[in-house]
Amino acid sequence: MLTMTEVPSEGGKNREHDSKAEEASRSQNAAGPLAANRGAVQFAFLLLNAWIGVQFILWARYFESGGSSIYIERPAGVDGWLPIAGLMNLRYFLATGTIAAIHPAAMVLLCVFLISSLLVKKSFCSWLCRSALFQSIYGRSAAG
Repeated sequence: MLTMTEVPSEGGKNREHDSKAEEASRSQNAAGPLAANRGAVQFAFLLLNAWIGVQFILWARYFESGGSSIYIERPAGVDGWLPIAGLMNLRYFLATGTIAAIHPAAMVLLCVFLISSLLVKKSFCSWLCRSALFQSIYGRSAAG
């Protein structure tokens, strides 16, 4: 006697697999317009990080050129790229009760990311992290 998992469907896959795929599709559609905007939010954060990176390069070039190029303020957002500094500053803060003067934004961002990850689970990774955008693009290109 054939069971549900043993009966092949048209694509050579079994019906159980097809029903799981349909269920996943329904749950994604049920998430509504918020889930549909996730890629746009990720792309916006990618552009923001690219802008911060260009600003940081121009800031560094000013000092490399000995002050002969255009001076651009050091972008504050670059501290978000310093997770080790954030961790070191958090340790310093816990030990002394004082926020370190060097890269204080890195510690604040690390704390915000940690707290948001604890409170709303995968919010940072799925909505803001650039790695998630690249993973989803790669996943779509590999699947299709």
